[in-house]
Amino acid sequence: MSICSKCVMLAAVTVKHGASLIVNPCKQTPILGEVNIARYLARLLTPRYDDDIVTATQIDSILDHAAAVLHGSDTSAIVKSLGQLLARKRWFVGNERPSLADIVMWSAVKQRCSDAMVPDNVCQWLARCDMLPEFANAGRLLIV
Repeated sequence: MSICSKCVMLAAVTVKHGASLIVNPCKQTPILGEVNIARYLARLLTPRYDDDIVTATQIDSILDHAAAVLHGSDTSAIVKSLGQLLARKRWFVGNERPSLADIVMWSAVKQRCSDAMVPDNVCQWLARCDMLPEFANAGRLLIV
């Protein structure tokens, strides 16, 4: 038999909370949602991620906002608060370059928000993101 029945059954399962990741099915609970997968991979691939606890906490806070954008019921209020978080800043954490917070939030806003609900400074931030080649490439892969 070329295809096992378990594989066929898994392919038909609908994922309720978006993407899921299981690294070791015998020893691990699934990591649910793209926000939590990004958080996990950032810490896995960057061993010194939590060395600067203030920056790590700021990023985690924005990631929590991104999860609320993706799965919350009052998306417009959350997006409005993003405008306040971006006041006088180019990126969510720091001004030099985008961080994990910007990457995940960009994905969430692109997936769930209409142009009418996005404040002006969030639109400017989105435009800055879209000008970077990494975001442009990712934008072609988003399913909205």
